[in-house]
Amino acid sequence: MLTKPRGRVRRRKGQPNGRECQRGLPRLEKAGENFACEAPRAGAPRRRRNLPKGGGKATKNPQRMVVLDELRGFCLLLMLLYHAAYDLIAYCQIPIPLYAHPLLQNFLQPLFAGLFLLLSGCCCLRSRHPFRRGALALGCGLLATAATLFAQIGLPDWFGILHLIGCMKLLCALLRRPLRRLPPLPSAIACLLFFFLFYQLPYGRLGCGPITLPLPAWLYQSPCLFPLGLPGPGFASADYFPLLPWGFLFLLGVFLGEGLGPAPPAGLLHPHFPPLAWLGRHSLAIYLLHQPVLVWGLPPLTAGLRALGLPI
Repeated sequence: MLTKPRGRVRRRKGQPNGRECQRGLPRLEKAGENFACEAPRAGAPRRRRNLPKGGGKATKNPQRMVVLDELRGFCLLLMLLYHAAYDLIAYCQIPIPLYAHPLLQNFLQPLFAGLFLLLSGCCCLRSRHPFRRGALALGCGLLATAATLFAQIGLPDWFGILHLIGCMKLLCALLRRPLRRLPPLPSAIACLLFFFLFYQLPYGRLGCGPITLPLPAWLYQSPCLFPLGLPGPGFASADYFPLLPWGFLFLLGVFLGEGLGPAPPAGLLHPHFPPLAWLGRHSLAIYLLHQPVLVWGLPPLTAGLRALGLPI
């Protein structure tokens, strides 16, 4: 415990005065000694910040939750396998019966896509530049739309997962202060309920499972409301994640991330499987590059394997 010195503190010989202390590094000495300011020694090493306990290299962001990167990398790996299976069927004429299984199409694929959105929401308001990251994601989504339109390979990507993440990050960046004033747990529960309420909105119904309410057909006559989950007649997209209902899943992640507080649990900060963490940190670049690599790389690869006599 530091004790306050009585009377006037005398400056030792060779110590700087008050003005010189302001230009130097103030430091409180140990208990029982004066509250004197000492100038930094010449040649003394500078203090390294952001060092984890037990030593190690300094990290750029000590509060980065590496476990979320690993989960995001796991979801990204599953997405790569899913898209590779689709490209093998569509462009290489290789039958994969498991791809059309209802468990994969109706449960597993939406589950891991939703988990990816949830993780993106968890990191949204914890980012230093959410507006810039949102603009980047939306710009990449628009680039994917233009590429699928001009390449004329399959269906165009009108409003996929990148469009959704970009729009939601921009919205959360604009509403950052109001979102942080809301209580995290009740807001997360409300977002989950709204997600299930609007889950079948793109199909003309409200509700989930057997409890549904049909919506009037005039809501689905406009060709411009597909980002909101109201696709018009003849609408088709290679990847479709509208704001309703998937935006509520992103907001659920936002409130879960805020509920962790400024100091998340230590178990979320340490890596457990570094390759997955690397995939999660570079998810945007991998997402943009994986489909052109698969579309242009798989057909010649399968043709070469067939030329070698392999039964593909």
